[in-house]
Amino acid sequence: MDQEIVHVMLKPDTLEFGMRDVILSELLGLGGKLIVAKRLVLSLAQISEIYFDFDNERAKKAVFYYFTTRETEHLAFIGEPGVHQRYQQAKGRPGKGGVRGKYYTRYTKLTPEDLADWFSGTLANIEDIDLEMFARDILHVPNSVERSKRGLSIVLDGDQIQLIEGLGIRF
Repeated sequence: MDQEIVHVMLKPDTLEFGMRDVILSELLGLGGKLIVAKRLVLSLAQISEIYFDFDNERAKKAVFYYFTTRETEHLAFIGEPGVHQRYQQAKGRPGKGGVRGKYYTRYTKLTPEDLADWFSGTLANIEDIDLEMFARDILHVPNSVERSKRGLSIVLDGDQIQLIEGLGIRF
């Protein structure tokens, strides 16, 4: 039986504001079965692997500090081929639909001038905006099944990995 695995990281604000169960319900509605859930505060090595392609060096310190000082929850879902793409699409964007658009509403709406200042690194509340742009937006879903496997392999325990492999998913 071919199955795909999806790694979903619920971000700290999602947990701190009590949105976990609502978001989980949305995710389960996409298909797939939740097989593992684990809460932890990430290490620098773990967040660096999950966000291996984080290319905003100016924001990196604040964003990675945020993830290494607050609890996240890591969910592993399995489902038929195509389930990963459904989760990837359903995460959406703030203000633009999907899970993020529906539930992430506390962000600062920047004017074109503010956005230009943010890009140039001169915005007065730049760290707050960096966190809004990269860290506070409900959830993270990797761009591919392989990235989901890599992310899960660095946050899950050996017995959790064995459980997943027992279902036919190879890391």
